Amino acid sequence: MQRADVEIPAISDSDPLMINAALKMIGTAGWQKPEVYTGDKFAYRDMLARNDIQSVIISTPWL
Repeated sequence: MQRADVEIPAISDSDPLMINAALKMIGTAGWQKPEVYTGDKFAYRDMLARNDIQSVIISTPWL
C-alpha cells in the first residue's frame, strides 16, 4: 500500500476477522474504503465480475 499507482476497489474473504484486519490496514494507510465481498466462500465471484478489477492477489495462510 505504499504505491501511488495502485487502487484497491474491492476485497473479499470468507473470514470476517481477515476482512476487518484488511480494512484497518487500508484505512491506516489513508486509502479509500474498498467494497467488501463476504458472506460465503463464493462471494469472491461477485467481486471478480466487476469491470474495474485488473488484477487479483490471492493470499492463503500456511497450514
